[in-house]
Amino acid sequence: MSDDPLPFGSLERLHSERSSALESLSTLDLLRELSARFSGGEAFPKTEEAFAVGKLLQDSLVSLIDVHNNRFSRQRLWDYYYAYLRPHSTTRPPIRGTTWVEIGSGSQNPAAFLFLILMLGAQRCIAVDPDPIQNPPMAWKALADMAGILLVDPKSVLELEECDPHDMLRNIASFDLAKLRAGNGEGIDSSRFTYLQETVESLSLPDETADVVISNAFLEHVEDLETVARQLFRITRPGGLGIHGIDGKDHRVYSDSSVSPLAFLELAESKPIVEGCNRIRPFAMHVPFVQAGFELVEKEIFERIEVTDQIRERFVDPFRTMPQEELEVLSGMIVIRKPVLDSGHNQ
Repeated sequence: MSDDPLPFGSLERLHSERSSALESLSTLDLLRELSARFSGGEAFPKTEEAFAVGKLLQDSLVSLIDVHNNRFSRQRLWDYYYAYLRPHSTTRPPIRGTTWVEIGSGSQNPAAFLFLILMLGAQRCIAVDPDPIQNPPMAWKALADMAGILLVDPKSVLELEECDPHDMLRNIASFDLAKLRAGNGEGIDSSRFTYLQETVESLSLPDETADVVISNAFLEHVEDLETVARQLFRITRPGGLGIHGIDGKDHRVYSDSSVSPLAFLELAESKPIVEGCNRIRPFAMHVPFVQAGFELVEKEIFERIEVTDQIRERFVDPFRTMPQEELEVLSGMIVIRKPVLDSGHNQ
């Protein structure tokens, strides 16, 4: 705030100025410091200037952090909507009255997309992740915030849907949004949403539980994909879909931009996980699922890279001799279906 004196009765001016004393600190360091202070119990300054600066920061952050990598953002929901509800696709999954399972849901905001599915009429949703929810009050509050967005401005997320906010509100009438808004998990209807802290390799779900199973950037972190494929086949109902987004990049690129997205294909390693990933190429990821009994319905490319002969020569086998169309896909999606037997008997 400016040091210029204000006329008596004037309100604080809503602007802020940079401080030369803090120039050496990165924005991330400043954010960490603020978060640590307030989460550690430090009181917020009770002055109009502090409240004015706080409001400016709040409004700036709302737009700045509305990005896919923020697991609490509207943009991430919008991206999930296009990826998994597939509004342009003939393989659009069923919603009303169905059960959805998300594997590798993450431990920060594991219910976000599934709560949207419940608002659209699903009967039950189950999130599965090996880690406990990191901050349950924050995760529950996020559901109420998301409900507010969808009820006030549904087109900001469900762009191509015919949405009735009153219908969506009725679909989650068994949830207490006021309690969720306060970060209270008692607002969850546990008969309709469940968080399972367990590995996908040893799922406790009964056979033929799910109509739809989804995952986002999870399968590439699995060591024993054959076991996971068999488990997902077991819990999927005949005719049920699996929709899986796959990130086939060397994950070192997320901390070091100088690393090539396919650099880990140059490493001579016998273990299945290399630099955090299993190295199975996105367009070959369906193979263990087909072996488990699924049928491949669709493959979709999200991102690809040119692989020249010079780049290929640096790869180790089997990647050096892999078909070009498999090597070049960095990320994509597979859609699989559990067949329905003509005899009427479930597999």
